[in-house]
Amino acid sequence: EDDTALTAISSRAGFMRATNYDEGGGAVFNVISKSDPNNQAYTDGLLPLHTDLAFMKNPPDFQFLVCLKQSSTGGISTFADGIHVASILRQSRPDLYQALVEQRVIYKDDEKDWQVSAR
Repeated sequence: EDDTALTAISSRAGFMRATNYDEGGGAVFNVISKSDPNNQAYTDGLLPLHTDLAFMKNPPDFQFLVCLKQSSTGGISTFADGIHVASILRQSRPDLYQALVEQRVIYKDDEKDWQVSAR
């Protein structure tokens, strides 16, 4: 419940930035399952591979994911190194790599109270 210890540890790794997700305006976002979720992150379902906060002008270089209350089932996380995947693609399929780096993509997050996007 209290984010003091997490903030102290995280601050040693770098500057903590606030996001639009922390309702208190801080840099710690507690992901919880909600009965009427407006975002897949607020469910207890599987999250597919994705990039967090890609719509920010300066997305975070890293994030800490900490389990505060362990569930009796589930908890499997899947991670991918997008830079490594892109480097393999650059070597094996330069045509697809070129399309990847040249294609403009709109990243957005639409909430009931705000909308954010970036290209």
